[in-house]
This record gives sequence, C-alpha cells and structure tokens, in this order.
Amino acid sequence: RASAHPQAQFLWAIFRDLFHYSAFHLALIGTEGHADLLMARLALESAAPRDLGPQGPADIRPYAARYADRDAAPPGSLLLDADALTADEAHLAAALAQIVAAQPDLRLALARHVPAFRPAVVACLISAAARDNAKIALLSALPGIVPAAAFLLPATALGDMVLLTKNQILLLLRIAAAYGKDMDLRARTRELL
Repeated sequence: RASAHPQAQFLWAIFRDLFHYSAFHLALIGTEGHADLLMARLALESAAPRDLGPQGPADIRPYAARYADRDAAPPGSLLLDADALTADEAHLAAALAQIVAAQPDLRLALARHVPAFRPAVVACLISAAARDNAKIALLSALPGIVPAAAFLLPATALGDMVLLTKNQILLLLRIAAAYGKDMDLRARTRELL
C-alpha cells in the first residue's frame, strides 16, 4: 500500500509482518508408527507439557502428513525424517531449529500452527530483537564517545528510547502471534508493562 504519509507506511509494514502467514506443509517421512508418533509430538510445545489448556494437543493435520518416502512428498514440503527424529528429543529440537533458521518467512506460521516449533521460533525472535536493540544502543552511544557530537546526546537518547520501545512492542506481538494469542495491543498491555 503506497501512502504519502510515512507513519501510515510504517504501520502497514508492522501489520503486514505480523499478519502474513505463509502456507507450508510438513512431510513426515518414515514408517507409519514413527510418523504417527512424530505427528503427536509436533502437536505439543515440549515433550513434557505442563499445561495443554482446554483444547489439548494442537491439531496439526492440516499442516502435516505422513509419506513413505521423500519422492511421495509434495514439492516444496518441509521434510522431517520421522524414523530418526522420534528417538531423540534433542535431535528433534535441532531439526526444528534448522528449519526455523532456513525458513525465516515461515517462522510465525510454523510456531502458530505447530507448537513444537515455538521454542525455536521465539528464541530467533528474541535474538533478532536483542541484536537490533544492541545496534540502536551502540549508535546512540556514539555522540557520547565522540566529543564533537556531544550536543546530539539528548536527541539520540530520546530516539533511542522510542526505537527500543517499538522493538519491544513488536517482539511482544510476534511472540503472541507465535503462541496463537490475540495480537491486539490492548489485550497484551499486561505483558507489555
């Protein structure tokens, strides 16, 4: 959406990022027993969930299916070797983290619909926000380091605070999206505070 108002463009970019969920398909490759076990595990956030809530495990069947081999999987599917991944929780976590790292456009969609992806996605979101905030803090500290630019320090401190707060709000909304929660700022006020 093209708009002459820069603030409107900024807000549109935020909403496009938060509400854009790309389509994906997980192909669970392997024997029926292992693929079913992996399907059940992917429906949980962790191997030993503390609270499943009233809905119980997520229904991930619209996003995942079992296939006997890689050739049977639809093109463009994200492949998971069910036979290898059902034996070791650490191996599964590493495989999911690898998919999250390789598919940045799918991160929120994966986490929102397949709970097992949430820890890896949230870790990426937090890491990216921390890197961005560190860059902002470093740039705002430069006027204090360079004596000739010291008169800019009050202006950079205010800009720094605005940008850091914006990044924290976006992080909060992205984490809410990853957990399938309402992304309305009013609904997230408690977490934001």
